[in-house]
Amino acid sequence: MNYVKNCKIMKINNYEEIDIMNNKYNNKYTQINKKYLAEALSFLGFRYYKFNDDGQTVYSFENTEKFSKALVKLLQLRDELR
Repeated sequence: MNYVKNCKIMKINNYEEIDIMNNKYNNKYTQINKKYLAEALSFLGFRYYKFNDDGQTVYSFENTEKFSKALVKLLQLRDELR
């Protein structure tokens, strides 16, 4: 499952693999294509911009270290509660 678009790989909890610190198009932003993941990050205080990419909705977040930690911990929490 790839929730984060155009990113280099990093191991997270033997399940999810993403590295949001290395976006292919621009290191300044991270694109997420899952609405509920974007909304959860928004609830944590991270603002997103919503775009339409070839008919698919994409949520773009500013790529910061704080955002990176929040995304990793959120995915780890999801895995822990499954």
